[in-house]
Amino acid sequence: MIKTLLQQKPPNIEQEKLVHLLSKKLLLSGVVLSVLLCFPLVPLAGASAVWSQTYGGSGTDCAHSLVATSDGGYAIAGVWGCDNDLWKLWGLSSGGDAWLVKTDALGNMQWNKTYGGTGADWAASLVETPDGGYAIAGTFNCTEFIVSGSGDYWLVKTDALGNMDWSRTYGGEGAEATSCLIEAPDGGYVIAGSGPSSDYKSFDFWLVKTDEFGFSSKPSSWLPSLILLLTGASLVVASILSILIKQRKLRKRSVEEAEVKLTQRVDL
Repeated sequence: MIKTLLQQKPPNIEQEKLVHLLSKKLLLSGVVLSVLLCFPLVPLAGASAVWSQTYGGSGTDCAHSLVATSDGGYAIAGVWGCDNDLWKLWGLSSGGDAWLVKTDALGNMQWNKTYGGTGADWAASLVETPDGGYAIAGTFNCTEFIVSGSGDYWLVKTDALGNMDWSRTYGGEGAEATSCLIEAPDGGYVIAGSGPSSDYKSFDFWLVKTDEFGFSSKPSSWLPSLILLLTGASLVVASILSILIKQRKLRKRSVEEAEVKLTQRVDL
């Protein structure tokens, strides 16, 4: 008995965990399958798409957001030209750009635009703006989506043809990633996503509010002071110039008067 126990191998904890996990997944799969079998499949037999379209190139292209446009078509935002399979999990790559596709009511592409730099850039959410253009929220220049990685919130405003009007980035140390965008009642934008926690050990929700031009802080707090400062400086400069001009005129007049007196003396 003792010999038998000595010959036995110690239990493999990792294998036991794996077997337990697989058992739970198999049980869950069985439950899901049982539920599906309880529902009639007759309505699904005749289901078919009205139409379908595909868009993309040789790389990995992913759609992340879709809106119905005011002209009856659709606008799709996502990522174009990813060169790394990690995009399928976290959207990480050394390449890829935010991609905006505009279609008609039947899904025929009317135009498409890409936006981005040298890092991984992608669009996460999209809204059509009152002027007929689009606002796109995404992540800019993400190299590694971990707390100590990099990447910023990104907001892009375009015209009705997808031409960029302006773009803004928001963020600090660590990686920030955008998830959702809405247009605020005041015409600005609200962006939601994730950013590093205060102790830089995990991620927290992060909400950013901007004005209609994408600025996240109100310029009214500093703009009047700046205008007042510039106005005061201009008045000071104008006063100094006025004094200098007057002094120059006085000197010129004194020289002219002295020359006249000298000429009169010579004539005598």
